[in-house]
Amino acid sequence: MSVQKLLNPEFIGYDVIQELQKAKPNWKSRLDYLFNSFARIFRPDFSVTVHYISDNAGYPDTAKIEIKKRLADINSILGFLSGHNAPKTYYHDIPSQDWRAGAFDLAQITRDTVRGVGNVVFLNCAPRRKERGVKKDNEGEGVYIGMLRNGTIISAVSEDSFCLFRDLIEEGDLEIYRANVQIKGSQFRSRDFFPWLSQMIGNNLQYNPEGWKADLSVKQRRDYLKRLNFVKTDQLLSPEHITDFKQNPCVLRADCHGNLKISLREADMKERDIPFNTPVEIKIGDKTHIAVLKQGMFDPGNKENLGMAFGSSGNWEDCKQGKFVELAILGKSLRDELGISDHDLKEGVDIDIIGVANSDVSNKPTQKAAIS
Repeated sequence: MSVQKLLNPEFIGYDVIQELQKAKPNWKSRLDYLFNSFARIFRPDFSVTVHYISDNAGYPDTAKIEIKKRLADINSILGFLSGHNAPKTYYHDIPSQDWRAGAFDLAQITRDTVRGVGNVVFLNCAPRRKERGVKKDNEGEGVYIGMLRNGTIISAVSEDSFCLFRDLIEEGDLEIYRANVQIKGSQFRSRDFFPWLSQMIGNNLQYNPEGWKADLSVKQRRDYLKRLNFVKTDQLLSPEHITDFKQNPCVLRADCHGNLKISLREADMKERDIPFNTPVEIKIGDKTHIAVLKQGMFDPGNKENLGMAFGSSGNWEDCKQGKFVELAILGKSLRDELGISDHDLKEGVDIDIIGVANSDVSNKPTQKAAIS
Protein backbone atom coordinates (compact mmCIF):
# COMPACT_ATOMS: atom_id res chain seq x y z
CA MET A 1 0.00 0.00 0.00
CA SER A 2 1.34 3.46 -0.90
CA VAL A 3 2.19 5.94 1.83
CA GLN A 4 -0.58 8.23 0.60
CA LYS A 5 -3.18 5.48 1.06
CA LEU A 6 -1.72 4.55 4.44
CA LEU A 7 -2.16 8.14 5.62
CA ASN A 8 -5.77 8.17 4.45
CA PRO A 9 -7.04 4.56 4.48
CA GLU A 10 -10.60 3.34 4.12
CA PHE A 11 -10.31 1.43 7.41
CA ILE A 12 -8.14 2.14 10.43
CA GLY A 13 -7.24 -1.16 12.03
CA TYR A 14 -4.41 -3.49 13.00
CA ASP A 15 -3.16 -4.11 9.45
CA VAL A 16 -2.91 -0.42 8.54
CA ILE A 17 -1.37 0.45 11.91
CA GLN A 18 1.33 -2.22 11.52
CA GLU A 19 2.14 -0.97 8.01
CA LEU A 20 2.33 2.62 9.23
CA GLN A 21 4.77 1.65 11.94
CA LYS A 22 7.08 0.05 9.37
CA ALA A 23 6.55 2.44 6.43
CA LYS A 24 9.17 4.75 4.96
CA PRO A 25 8.32 8.13 3.40
CA ASN A 26 8.81 8.77 -0.30
CA TRP A 27 11.66 11.03 -1.36
CA LYS A 28 9.55 14.20 -1.45
CA SER A 29 8.06 13.66 2.01
CA ARG A 30 11.51 12.83 3.38
CA LEU A 31 12.92 16.08 1.99
CA ASP A 32 9.94 18.06 3.26
CA TYR A 33 10.31 16.51 6.70
CA LEU A 34 14.06 17.13 6.89
CA PHE A 35 13.72 20.69 5.61
CA ASN A 36 10.84 21.55 7.96
CA SER A 37 12.61 19.98 10.91
CA PHE A 38 15.89 21.78 10.17
CA ALA A 39 14.28 25.14 9.43
CA ARG A 40 11.66 24.73 12.17
CA ILE A 41 9.04 26.01 9.78
CA PHE A 42 5.53 26.40 11.12
CA ARG A 43 2.57 27.64 9.14
CA PRO A 44 1.55 30.82 10.96
CA ASP A 45 -1.63 31.09 8.94
CA PHE A 46 -3.05 27.68 9.90
CA SER A 47 -2.46 24.93 12.41
CA VAL A 48 -4.57 22.05 13.66
CA THR A 49 -5.17 21.35 17.33
CA VAL A 50 -6.36 17.90 18.41
CA HIS A 51 -7.97 17.45 21.82
CA TYR A 52 -8.13 13.83 22.96
CA ILE A 53 -10.58 13.34 25.85
CA SER A 54 -10.63 10.05 27.73
CA ASP A 55 -12.38 8.82 30.85
CA ASN A 56 -9.39 7.93 33.02
CA ALA A 57 -10.69 10.19 35.77
CA GLY A 58 -7.36 11.85 36.49
CA TYR A 59 -6.21 8.69 38.22
CA PRO A 60 -2.42 8.21 37.90
CA ASP A 61 -2.52 4.79 36.29
CA THR A 62 -0.63 3.42 33.32
CA ALA A 63 -3.56 3.95 30.95
CA LYS A 64 -3.09 7.70 30.81
CA ILE A 65 0.67 7.37 30.29
CA GLU A 66 0.20 4.83 27.51
CA ILE A 67 -2.35 6.95 25.66
CA LYS A 68 -0.32 10.16 25.92
CA LYS A 69 2.83 8.40 24.74
CA ARG A 70 0.90 6.72 21.91
CA LEU A 71 -0.44 10.09 20.75
CA ALA A 72 3.08 11.54 20.65
CA ASP A 73 4.51 8.50 18.86
CA ILE A 74 1.74 8.52 16.26
CA ASN A 75 2.32 12.21 15.59
CA SER A 76 6.00 11.49 14.98
CA ILE A 77 5.22 8.63 12.59
CA LEU A 78 2.59 10.55 10.62
CA GLY A 79 4.72 13.69 10.48
CA PHE A 80 7.69 11.70 9.18
CA LEU A 81 5.61 9.95 6.52
CA SER A 82 3.73 13.06 5.38
CA GLY A 83 6.62 15.49 5.61
CA HIS A 84 4.45 18.01 7.43
CA ASN A 85 4.31 19.30 10.96
CA ALA A 86 2.17 17.25 13.32
CA PRO A 87 -0.94 18.85 14.83
CA LYS A 88 -0.73 20.17 18.36
CA THR A 89 -2.23 17.56 20.64
CA TYR A 90 -3.69 17.91 24.12
CA TYR A 91 -4.96 15.14 26.39
CA HIS A 92 -7.81 15.68 28.87
CA ASP A 93 -9.38 13.48 31.54
CA ILE A 94 -13.03 13.17 32.49
CA PRO A 95 -14.60 11.05 35.27
CA SER A 96 -14.42 7.30 34.70
CA GLN A 97 -17.32 5.91 32.64
CA ASP A 98 -19.36 9.09 33.18
CA TRP A 99 -20.73 9.42 29.67
CA ARG A 100 -22.94 12.38 30.61
CA ALA A 101 -19.89 14.34 31.75
CA GLY A 102 -18.14 13.39 28.52
CA ALA A 103 -21.09 14.53 26.41
CA PHE A 104 -21.27 17.79 28.35
CA ASP A 105 -17.56 18.54 27.92
CA LEU A 106 -17.62 17.66 24.22
CA ALA A 107 -20.50 20.06 23.57
CA GLN A 108 -19.25 22.88 25.79
CA ILE A 109 -15.74 23.05 24.36
CA THR A 110 -16.84 22.73 20.72
CA ARG A 111 -20.06 24.74 20.55
CA ASP A 112 -18.65 27.54 22.73
CA THR A 113 -15.31 28.24 21.10
CA VAL A 114 -13.05 31.13 20.14
CA ARG A 115 -11.80 29.31 17.04
CA GLY A 116 -13.77 26.56 15.41
CA VAL A 117 -11.78 25.94 12.24
CA GLY A 118 -8.53 24.23 13.15
CA ASN A 119 -9.91 22.20 16.04
CA VAL A 120 -10.48 18.44 16.15
CA VAL A 121 -11.99 17.07 19.37
CA PHE A 122 -12.19 13.33 20.02
CA LEU A 123 -14.05 11.86 23.01
CA ASN A 124 -13.51 8.36 24.31
CA CYS A 125 -16.07 7.46 26.94
CA ALA A 126 -17.81 4.20 26.23
CA PRO A 127 -19.08 2.32 29.29
CA ARG A 128 -20.71 -0.24 26.94
CA ARG A 129 -24.00 0.31 28.71
CA LYS A 130 -26.00 -0.61 25.61
CA GLU A 131 -23.96 -3.61 24.52
CA ARG A 132 -22.45 -4.91 27.74
CA GLY A 133 -21.96 -8.67 27.54
CA VAL A 134 -23.57 -8.92 24.10
CA LYS A 135 -20.66 -8.79 21.64
CA LYS A 136 -17.57 -11.02 21.43
CA ASP A 137 -13.89 -10.15 21.02
CA ASN A 138 -14.20 -7.00 23.19
CA GLU A 139 -16.38 -5.33 20.57
CA GLY A 140 -17.93 -2.11 21.83
CA GLU A 141 -19.77 0.97 20.65
CA GLY A 142 -19.14 2.47 17.24
CA VAL A 143 -17.16 5.63 16.53
CA TYR A 144 -18.68 8.66 14.85
CA ILE A 145 -17.54 11.94 13.33
CA GLY A 146 -19.17 15.23 12.30
CA MET A 147 -18.37 18.85 11.54
CA LEU A 148 -20.08 21.81 13.20
CA ARG A 149 -21.02 24.95 11.32
CA ASN A 150 -18.27 26.81 13.21
CA GLY A 151 -15.75 24.45 11.60
CA THR A 152 -14.92 22.28 14.60
CA ILE A 153 -14.63 18.59 13.80
CA ILE A 154 -16.06 16.36 16.52
CA SER A 155 -15.55 12.63 16.91
CA ALA A 156 -16.64 10.32 19.69
CA VAL A 157 -17.31 6.77 20.77
CA SER A 158 -21.00 5.80 21.18
CA GLU A 159 -24.17 7.51 19.99
CA ASP A 160 -24.92 9.12 23.35
CA SER A 161 -21.75 11.18 23.21
CA PHE A 162 -23.75 13.42 20.84
CA CYS A 163 -26.80 13.89 23.09
CA LEU A 164 -26.13 17.64 23.43
CA PHE A 165 -26.06 17.98 19.65
CA ARG A 166 -29.56 16.53 19.17
CA ASP A 167 -31.04 19.97 18.50
CA LEU A 168 -28.67 20.56 15.58
CA ILE A 169 -29.26 17.07 14.18
CA GLU A 170 -33.05 17.44 14.44
CA GLU A 171 -32.89 20.89 12.82
CA GLY A 172 -30.90 19.44 9.92
CA ASP A 173 -27.83 21.56 10.66
CA LEU A 174 -25.53 18.69 11.62
CA GLU A 175 -24.87 15.23 10.28
CA ILE A 176 -22.94 12.63 12.26
CA TYR A 177 -21.29 9.83 10.28
CA ARG A 178 -19.81 6.45 11.11
CA ALA A 179 -16.02 6.34 11.26
CA ASN A 180 -14.52 3.17 9.83
CA VAL A 181 -12.14 2.31 12.66
CA GLN A 182 -11.53 -1.00 14.42
CA ILE A 183 -13.78 -1.38 17.47
CA LYS A 184 -12.96 -4.94 18.50
CA GLY A 185 -9.91 -7.12 19.04
CA SER A 186 -8.53 -5.17 21.98
CA GLN A 187 -9.68 -4.56 25.53
CA PHE A 188 -7.91 -1.19 25.33
CA ARG A 189 -9.35 0.37 22.17
CA SER A 190 -8.65 3.90 23.42
CA ARG A 191 -4.92 3.10 23.30
CA ASP A 192 -4.61 0.71 20.36
CA PHE A 193 -6.99 2.17 17.76
CA PHE A 194 -8.60 5.46 18.66
CA PRO A 195 -5.43 7.61 18.92
CA TRP A 196 -4.66 6.63 15.33
CA LEU A 197 -8.09 7.91 14.32
CA SER A 198 -7.80 11.26 16.10
CA GLN A 199 -4.26 11.92 14.87
CA MET A 200 -4.97 10.81 11.31
CA ILE A 201 -7.86 13.27 11.19
CA GLY A 202 -5.60 16.04 12.48
CA ASN A 203 -2.66 15.08 10.28
CA ASN A 204 -4.73 15.01 7.09
CA LEU A 205 -6.27 18.38 7.84
CA GLN A 206 -2.90 19.86 8.87
CA TYR A 207 -1.37 19.42 5.43
CA ASN A 208 -4.59 19.69 3.41
CA PRO A 209 -6.70 22.48 4.99
CA GLU A 210 -8.01 24.00 1.76
CA GLY A 211 -11.74 24.59 1.98
CA TRP A 212 -11.93 24.09 5.74
CA LYS A 213 -13.73 27.15 7.01
CA ALA A 214 -16.65 28.22 9.13
CA ASP A 215 -20.26 28.58 7.99
CA LEU A 216 -20.22 25.79 5.43
CA SER A 217 -23.55 24.24 4.53
CA VAL A 218 -24.31 20.67 5.61
CA LYS A 219 -23.57 19.46 2.08
CA GLN A 220 -20.26 21.36 1.95
CA ARG A 221 -19.24 19.87 5.29
CA ARG A 222 -20.22 16.41 4.10
CA ASP A 223 -18.16 16.86 0.94
CA TYR A 224 -15.24 18.09 3.00
CA LEU A 225 -15.29 15.06 5.30
CA LYS A 226 -15.50 12.75 2.29
CA ARG A 227 -11.83 13.55 1.74
CA LEU A 228 -11.16 11.43 4.82
CA ASN A 229 -11.63 7.98 3.30
CA PHE A 230 -12.32 6.42 6.71
CA VAL A 231 -15.42 8.60 7.21
CA LYS A 232 -18.54 6.87 5.88
CA THR A 233 -20.76 9.81 4.91
CA ASP A 234 -23.45 7.42 3.70
CA GLN A 235 -23.92 6.06 7.25
CA LEU A 236 -25.70 8.72 9.31
CA LEU A 237 -26.44 8.61 13.02
CA SER A 238 -30.17 8.95 13.61
CA PRO A 239 -31.37 11.07 16.58
CA GLU A 240 -33.67 8.32 17.87
CA HIS A 241 -30.53 6.37 18.83
CA ILE A 242 -29.36 9.24 21.04
CA THR A 243 -30.58 9.80 24.61
CA ASP A 244 -33.01 12.71 24.86
CA PHE A 245 -32.47 14.74 28.04
CA LYS A 246 -35.68 16.67 27.37
CA GLN A 247 -37.50 13.49 28.34
CA ASN A 248 -35.16 12.57 31.19
CA PRO A 249 -33.65 15.65 32.96
CA CYS A 250 -30.58 14.83 35.01
CA VAL A 251 -27.30 16.06 36.43
CA LEU A 252 -24.89 16.39 33.53
CA ARG A 253 -21.72 17.48 35.26
CA ALA A 254 -20.36 18.09 38.75
CA ASP A 255 -17.59 20.67 38.67
CA CYS A 256 -14.53 20.91 40.93
CA HIS A 257 -16.42 23.16 43.38
CA GLY A 258 -19.22 20.64 43.82
CA ASN A 259 -21.73 22.66 41.80
CA LEU A 260 -24.16 20.64 39.70
CA LYS A 261 -24.81 21.49 36.07
CA ILE A 262 -28.14 19.99 35.05
CA SER A 263 -29.73 19.31 31.67
CA LEU A 264 -32.55 21.85 32.16
CA ARG A 265 -32.01 25.16 30.40
CA GLU A 266 -33.43 28.67 30.33
CA ALA A 267 -36.12 27.66 27.84
CA ASP A 268 -37.16 24.73 30.05
CA MET A 269 -37.59 26.98 33.08
CA LYS A 270 -39.72 29.39 31.04
CA GLU A 271 -41.90 26.49 29.91
CA ARG A 272 -42.37 25.48 33.55
CA ASP A 273 -43.19 29.09 34.47
CA ILE A 274 -40.68 29.15 37.33
CA PRO A 275 -40.35 32.73 38.65
CA PHE A 276 -37.17 34.25 40.04
CA ASN A 277 -36.65 34.53 43.83
CA THR A 278 -39.36 32.00 44.67
CA PRO A 279 -38.77 28.74 46.59
CA VAL A 280 -39.22 25.76 44.28
CA GLU A 281 -39.46 22.07 45.07
CA ILE A 282 -36.82 20.17 43.17
CA LYS A 283 -36.25 16.43 43.28
CA ILE A 284 -32.61 15.35 43.06
CA GLY A 285 -32.32 11.59 42.85
CA ASP A 286 -34.95 10.30 45.26
CA LYS A 287 -34.81 13.28 47.67
CA THR A 288 -36.84 16.48 47.47
CA HIS A 289 -35.26 19.83 48.30
CA ILE A 290 -36.16 23.48 48.14
CA ALA A 291 -34.22 25.72 45.80
CA VAL A 292 -34.49 29.35 44.75
CA LEU A 293 -34.05 30.39 41.12
CA LYS A 294 -31.84 33.48 41.05
CA GLN A 295 -30.86 35.74 38.18
CA GLY A 296 -27.26 35.20 39.26
CA MET A 297 -25.70 32.61 41.57
CA PHE A 298 -23.91 35.36 43.51
CA ASP A 299 -27.03 37.44 44.12
CA PRO A 300 -27.46 38.81 47.66
CA GLY A 301 -29.32 36.47 49.97
CA ASN A 302 -28.21 33.33 48.20
CA LYS A 303 -25.74 32.28 50.89
CA GLU A 304 -26.61 29.07 52.77
CA ASN A 305 -29.50 28.45 50.37
CA LEU A 306 -29.72 25.88 47.65
CA GLY A 307 -29.61 28.22 44.70
CA MET A 308 -30.49 27.77 41.06
CA ALA A 309 -29.18 30.07 38.36
CA PHE A 310 -28.38 30.05 34.69
CA GLY A 311 -24.69 29.25 34.83
CA SER A 312 -21.68 29.75 32.60
CA SER A 313 -22.34 26.85 30.21
CA GLY A 314 -24.60 26.40 27.23
CA ASN A 315 -24.65 29.97 25.93
CA TRP A 316 -23.89 28.82 22.38
CA GLU A 317 -24.43 30.85 19.22
CA ASP A 318 -25.96 27.87 17.44
CA CYS A 319 -28.44 27.07 20.24
CA LYS A 320 -31.79 28.70 21.04
CA GLN A 321 -32.37 27.00 24.41
CA GLY A 322 -30.15 29.24 26.52
CA LYS A 323 -27.77 28.45 29.36
CA PHE A 324 -27.87 25.34 31.52
CA VAL A 325 -29.32 25.59 35.01
CA GLU A 326 -26.75 25.21 37.76
CA LEU A 327 -27.37 24.17 41.37
CA ALA A 328 -25.00 25.36 44.09
CA ILE A 329 -24.50 26.52 47.67
CA LEU A 330 -22.16 29.46 47.99
CA GLY A 331 -18.96 28.55 49.82
CA LYS A 332 -19.81 24.85 49.98
CA SER A 333 -19.82 21.78 47.78
CA LEU A 334 -23.43 20.94 47.01
CA ARG A 335 -22.31 17.57 45.76
CA ASP A 336 -20.78 16.80 49.18
CA GLU A 337 -23.81 18.18 51.00
CA LEU A 338 -26.06 15.83 49.05
CA GLY A 339 -23.69 12.88 49.27
CA ILE A 340 -23.51 12.32 45.52
CA SER A 341 -20.82 9.78 44.67
CA ASP A 342 -18.91 9.08 41.46
CA HIS A 343 -21.02 5.95 41.11
CA ASP A 344 -24.22 8.00 41.38
CA LEU A 345 -23.10 10.30 38.58
CA LYS A 346 -22.08 7.37 36.39
CA GLU A 347 -25.44 5.67 36.90
CA GLY A 348 -27.34 8.95 36.53
CA VAL A 349 -28.88 11.39 39.01
CA ASP A 350 -32.39 12.34 37.89
CA ILE A 351 -33.72 15.87 38.28
CA ASP A 352 -37.37 16.94 38.48
CA ILE A 353 -38.82 20.39 39.06
CA ILE A 354 -41.99 19.69 41.02
CA GLY A 355 -43.25 23.27 41.28
CA VAL A 356 -43.42 26.34 43.51
CA ALA A 357 -42.99 25.38 47.18
CA ASN A 358 -45.08 26.41 50.15
CA SER A 359 -43.83 29.67 51.63
CA ASP A 360 -43.23 28.14 55.07
CA VAL A 361 -40.80 25.48 53.81
CA SER A 362 -37.08 26.01 54.42
CA ASN A 363 -34.93 26.17 51.32
CA LYS A 364 -31.82 24.70 52.91
CA PRO A 365 -30.80 21.33 51.44
CA THR A 366 -31.03 18.16 53.44
CA GLN A 367 -27.58 17.49 54.90
CA LYS A 368 -25.75 14.44 53.57
CA ALA A 369 -28.81 13.10 51.82
CA ALA A 370 -27.53 10.07 49.92
CA ILE A 371 -28.62 9.67 46.34
CA SER A 372 -30.05 6.28 45.55
